[in-house]
Amino acid sequence: MSDLLKQIKTLNYEIFENLELDRSVTTLLRIYEENVVSLERDLAKIRKRIEQARQRVSDLESLSAEARALGMRLVETDPNATECPLCGHVHLPGELKHQIERRQVKRRSGDDPLPELTTEASSLEKKLRKLRTIVANLGLIEAVLDNLRAVSGIRQNESLRGVLARLQGMERTFDQVAERLKAARKVLRDLEDKGFDESDFRDTVWCGNRD
Repeated sequence: MSDLLKQIKTLNYEIFENLELDRSVTTLLRIYEENVVSLERDLAKIRKRIEQARQRVSDLESLSAEARALGMRLVETDPNATECPLCGHVHLPGELKHQIERRQVKRRSGDDPLPELTTEASSLEKKLRKLRTIVANLGLIEAVLDNLRAVSGIRQNESLRGVLARLQGMERTFDQVAERLKAARKVLRDLEDKGFDESDFRDTVWCGNRD
């Protein structure tokens, strides 16, 4: 029973507030497990797109570096060159080398999908963590019910609302019993401190009515 109480006390009741409480635990568990699988699939696709976008940026930067190297070889071969081999623009003598050295990959913000994809992935990860918490708690409830159903009269298709009410009632009962046991132990300790032993206590409880 102590293990069962530990299971009940680990439940996060707040996580169930926005669920369809009139559905059974088994039904809700199946639905949310399917949602987890679907979301994991969506997240995997987003992560793949992020990796592809990062690879494109890396490839573009590599091409730009190669182009700068080619441009530098040109001006080293012909110091008087004025036409940029990358864009065709004609520069003043001596400026071409400086322009090539300063040239960097320029990407317009609208052309870079990484920020949007990263935000979307973060949002999906947050939703997935919540769904997994719901599934874990529903699975815990189902495990508790498997242990209780034979003795508690809980129906297989009982609604989550009804199950939660029963479990919370059991938890309150357990707590009340624990408080009473704690009080009883204190009484026993006080009696022992006053010199009573177990036989004295039994005689006091029986009040002389024993045969």
